[in-house]
Amino acid sequence: MLDLLSKDRIVNEAGLRAALHHLDAISTSGATVLQATVEHMLLSPHIFAYIISVWYRREAIISQIMTNFPTKSQEYPASIARKMLDNLSMYFLAFPAESLAMDVSKDIGRHSGFIEGALPVLCALNNMKISGTESDNGFVKKKVPQKMYKCNRLKGHTAIDTSLFVRLGVVVPLTSEAAASLSTHILAELKNALSFYLSLLRRTELAGDIKALLLQNAGKSAEDVAPEVSSTEDVESRTNRPSACEMVQSMKAALYFDNADGFGEWRILISTEVFKKLHEFHRADQKTFKIVFKKIKQLSNGHFSDDNHK
Repeated sequence: MLDLLSKDRIVNEAGLRAALHHLDAISTSGATVLQATVEHMLLSPHIFAYIISVWYRREAIISQIMTNFPTKSQEYPASIARKMLDNLSMYFLAFPAESLAMDVSKDIGRHSGFIEGALPVLCALNNMKISGTESDNGFVKKKVPQKMYKCNRLKGHTAIDTSLFVRLGVVVPLTSEAAASLSTHILAELKNALSFYLSLLRRTELAGDIKALLLQNAGKSAEDVAPEVSSTEDVESRTNRPSACEMVQSMKAALYFDNADGFGEWRILISTEVFKKLHEFHRADQKTFKIVFKKIKQLSNGHFSDDNHK
């Protein structure tokens, strides 16, 4: 029955009604069935976003998701909450900037950065072995010489990448109590981020954009099937197209470039991290975005200098 939630079905009214009727039927089926359904929808964030934006019984499933949010760092990596955060983070980074208030755009960028940095820190905390300041039974431990105490505290840090903590803006814990407190803080921030994203999906003023993104994505899926070439001229026009244009087409979808004018034939490879930064600049810092855009154009034309290749 999960095929009822495919893009091809829900883009038309009859298919959407059938999908929502199916969701109504399983909404009281228990956590296992709901989790499987949510995981299926998350295979395409556009589907999940659209369903949540139009389903009038969504509050029940949202309440269950938030209630079951991980409370221990060990639970987060394999949780449905983590999958939702990863997907919704990328989804809203590509959301039309003109439809969002400036403060919302900044929150999207802030949450995205925290989500990306939180997982490696939680995994590091899971692997850390730190001596606590008190025994598990509540009695104060026998006094230990300061030199030995410091040595014991640092044992767990020998294999820890402290840069992960710096990147997230938190301090490396020196005690088990501090590590537990940090885990609780990180999970609370992640839960807050998920609540934020889900609230955006329920905003009526964003419903049109959410549907447009679904239709646009469904159209792209259809375009993945290569059309028949009708003439030699078509073959030549495809073959002679500069490789930079292909790169710009994907960038255009996310960053709203009007066209590929000014780009040369050098192919510019952009990492996921840089791609996210470009999104953030496009939303919150147009001046910096235009500078970076200009540099990318220069590089695509082979204009290399001591600094622009960085």
